[in-house]
Amino acid sequence: MTCQLRTNYQQAVGSYGFSLLEVVLALALFGMVVLGVLEFFPQAYRLESQSQQATHSIFIAEGILNILKATAPQGVLATGPDWKNSSSDVLFFSLTSSSTYFVAYDNSDQPRRIVALEEYNKPFHEEGVSSLASIIVTPQKDSPGLSQVDITIATPANVAEKERHHLEFSLLLSTLSPHESIAE
Repeated sequence: MTCQLRTNYQQAVGSYGFSLLEVVLALALFGMVVLGVLEFFPQAYRLESQSQQATHSIFIAEGILNILKATAPQGVLATGPDWKNSSSDVLFFSLTSSSTYFVAYDNSDQPRRIVALEEYNKPFHEEGVSSLASIIVTPQKDSPGLSQVDITIATPANVAEKERHHLEFSLLLSTLSPHESIAE
């Protein structure tokens, strides 16, 4: 009778449950799938971070270009957070001569201050600064009355210049006032 009970029990368990081998294989397969999915998270985070930096770079460059277009033929750069109310946070320069400027920007895409070339090339550890802008003005010799403005936004600011992600923007600006014309 004891044999009969075991046989019935084995038949009942065998028909309703999984063997240890089946459970181990299922867990191994599940583990491989989960590890495969988890590998995408760091890559997705990196891509999201780069996308966010690119968006900030576009806003910064757009702000610089809008100010330059609005104030042409005079060159004006915002160089501090209170640039709309304080002339000490504004840099006036000539669009008719070659010049290069570096400006630090914060997380809200607002200018913080002018930066020296030596500071620009090194990791920048000033609190709140996330991006650095390089603004290069080059008068066009073959097209009088025009200057090319090249803007490079480098992010993140806290790494060396060579390790930063760079986005470049260019614009041709008229250096003539609305009342001037090019002599032919």
